[in-house]
Amino acid sequence: MGYGLYVQTSNSILQLDSDQSWKYEVAIQGSGSSWRVYNDEVLFVKFPTPTSGTTVHYHRHVSADTSNYEDVQIRYTGTTTAATLDYALLKPVINSYGTTSSDISPNTSQTYGLQVYNASNVLVLDTRTFSNAQFEPSAYYEKGSLVGWGTDTGTLALANSEAKLSTGFTNYYSTNWSRAVSAGVGNSQVEGWNVANNYYRSGGSIGPYTGVYYKNLYTAPFVGTVPVSNFADVLVGGSFNA
Repeated sequence: MGYGLYVQTSNSILQLDSDQSWKYEVAIQGSGSSWRVYNDEVLFVKFPTPTSGTTVHYHRHVSADTSNYEDVQIRYTGTTTAATLDYALLKPVINSYGTTSSDISPNTSQTYGLQVYNASNVLVLDTRTFSNAQFEPSAYYEKGSLVGWGTDTGTLALANSEAKLSTGFTNYYSTNWSRAVSAGVGNSQVEGWNVANNYYRSGGSIGPYTGVYYKNLYTAPFVGTVPVSNFADVLVGGSFNA
C-alpha cells in the first residue's frame, strides 16, 4: 500500500487495510459442524461441558485448503466425526472474496472514536460500531508459551501451569493454530484441545483435571510421545456480542 493504515495480528491475520473497501469487524454467531473460513477471517468455537469424570479430545481438520479459504471442521481426535459446536466467526462486513454479511451501523450518539477512510473516500473503520459488535478476549498465549501436556501426559501440576487455557466452559477459542498431521511412517502430531470435567487418569491417581487444556503431542519411533510448545498464538474469547 502507499499512504494509509494497515493492521494485522502477530499471526499475519489482516485486521484493517485502508487501501481496501471492506469494513471490519462483525462476529457471526451460531451452531455448526463445518465452516468455510476465508484468509481474513478467524473462527472461534466453544466446547460443551463433558460428562463428569471424562475428558474429550478435539482438533481442527481442514478438508479443503485454497489460496483464499479453508473448509474447516472441529473433529473428535482419533475419529472422522465432526463435533457440532457453538461458534463465532470474526469477519469483514464485505471482504475481498465477495462474501457478504449484514452491515453494522455506527452508534451516532457517540461523538468520540476513530474513523479511517480509503483513497476512494470509503469509510473502512468506525470504532463507534464496536458498541454493537465486539469481541472481549479473556486470555492470550503467545507462540511458545504453552506446553502441550493435555490431560493424558505429565502431571496435573504441569498441565495446570503450562497447558491450561481456562477453568470453565463458557469461553470461545481461536482455531487457526490447531492441526493433526502425519509426518512419515511412525511419526504423528496432534495439536488441539482436551476438555475435561473432574477427570482422573492412571487408575484415578492423577487428577482431577477440570477445564480446557492445550494438547500438542509428537510421536516418533525411538523417541516416544513428547509434549511440544504452541507454534502460533492462542486466543481465548470471554464473550461475543453481535
